[in-house]
Amino acid sequence: MASTVYMFHAIGTLSSSDSADVNYSYSNEKFIEFLKATGPATSIVKAKNSNITNSPVLTFDDGHISNYEAALSLVENNLGHGDFFVNPAMVGKKDFMSWTQLRELSDLGMSIQSHSFDHIYLSDCTRKEQVHQLKNSKLEIENEIGMGVFILAPPGGRYNKVTEEISKELGYQSIAISKPGVWKDKDQYLIPRIPVMVNDSVTKLSECSELNSKYIRKMKRKYYITGLAKMSLGNKMYEKLRERIIGGEK
Repeated sequence: MASTVYMFHAIGTLSSSDSADVNYSYSNEKFIEFLKATGPATSIVKAKNSNITNSPVLTFDDGHISNYEAALSLVENNLGHGDFFVNPAMVGKKDFMSWTQLRELSDLGMSIQSHSFDHIYLSDCTRKEQVHQLKNSKLEIENEIGMGVFILAPPGGRYNKVTEEISKELGYQSIAISKPGVWKDKDQYLIPRIPVMVNDSVTKLSECSELNSKYIRKMKRKYYITGLAKMSLGNKMYEKLRERIIGGEK
């Protein structure tokens, strides 16, 4: 097995008042072009439960309202499925999908998974706080959707060893992380993903399906450097500095 897992956020043009981070948005036109170029996609859940190999895997973080239309486009154009990671505390609020919409996506074969309960950085939480975030998120999504929740995507990609320990204790089968790479083994606990940014070209994203992708190597170097910055500055200071440089709050 060797699959590339892509991490999307908002899809389409954002209004000036939208709460989503424009740096992580992706145009609907490029989204469809990307899917047509790479072939029908699948979700982590479907890939783990079948013999699917080498298909691109789609994941969407935050539960932005634009993901509803993106999911419908997948179905209407026969372009596959994806995992949608949501925060129960944000469901139904401005700019976010409702439980009714999420249930509809689940009925269409989409996977609804955990992005923690609130959109807070797990690495900044105590063990007790992390248990609350992971346990209550899993329970509420399962109660609302009627399907099992087995995958966690930590907000902002921030997690630690405690997160892994608690996740396993609560029955999460995998953690979808923000570290770039290729998913090589169905049984690996930490699943690398390719973060999709607003200016990423379809060509560059398509190249990530190659095991020795130069673009992935470049992203790994960037991930390592920003990781050092987060460790030395702390999440809050890092976010303030990032906002000054490029804007946004992701």
